[in-house]
Amino acid sequence: MREVYIAGSFFQYGLSLKTDKPEYNNVIDGTFAFDIGLSNANVTVSSALRTPRQQGINAASWVNRKSATVTVEFDVPDANEYKGHIFARYNNEVRLQDKVDIATFEQDWLPRAEQLFKDTTLPRDKKITEAEFNLFKGAYFKVQENSSYYFAWDQFDTARNNAVLKVHQLLDLSTNSAESVLAFNIKADSGYQGFGNGVLKYPYTFGNYNQLSDTTLISPIIGTLKAGSTETFIISSRNYSSFAIVCNGEWNFFTRNTRAGNFELNFTIPAGIDSIQISGATAKTATHWALIKYDIVQ
Repeated sequence: MREVYIAGSFFQYGLSLKTDKPEYNNVIDGTFAFDIGLSNANVTVSSALRTPRQQGINAASWVNRKSATVTVEFDVPDANEYKGHIFARYNNEVRLQDKVDIATFEQDWLPRAEQLFKDTTLPRDKKITEAEFNLFKGAYFKVQENSSYYFAWDQFDTARNNAVLKVHQLLDLSTNSAESVLAFNIKADSGYQGFGNGVLKYPYTFGNYNQLSDTTLISPIIGTLKAGSTETFIISSRNYSSFAIVCNGEWNFFTRNTRAGNFELNFTIPAGIDSIQISGATAKTATHWALIKYDIVQ
């Protein structure tokens, strides 16, 4: 096979490949980039690098959206074989998370869902029935070797799908997951060792960032920063009205560049810390949500 795998929904989302990359198998010697055309402004595109067993590699891909073009970058940490994935969703689309690690499902999701029908003090609109709990529990199957549970979607089982959605909403779980629309194989050539295991090639982005359509990190687009260095952090956003780096208990707020319209902060990375996070808040709430994380090396 030569051609990259493309799902039919890739075209339904109004996407198109603007380059002859990727192919089905891709051998790289560093950053691997290609462009995707975007004809629908109401669509968000994201990416991920995974092992053949679908285990995610943190911060090994990056998406940069500019007008009607999405530039996607990938890299690999070592000489093993990996799969690159492109995901898409409509900004207002309801899609459930199709994968969750075993510990989270068994120690967090299930106990909290069980309380939704056992807790007699909860108001009626905050409860589920035992039947709905069993439908939710039975909708996921466990794959021990992947350390994950997977959601088995069945378009004909309306009762089960509604129960799963109801539990997600009551537990404040994400209903903004994206659909895999493009996939390909990728590995390092014989002369390239990869960017390194345990290293963030790109900034790590949390779900709150990945679900945004009008927020873009402009700089720095590297995953690891050096203690003592001064970095200029720049974010373009229509979703959030405030950004900050919280470090050693101190809030360092971004300022709005009235000319460019971006949020900017010159920040010197302190010694003795292993990471920093950028958080954001909307005008409607003072709560800051974690969006982006960088690793720090001394």
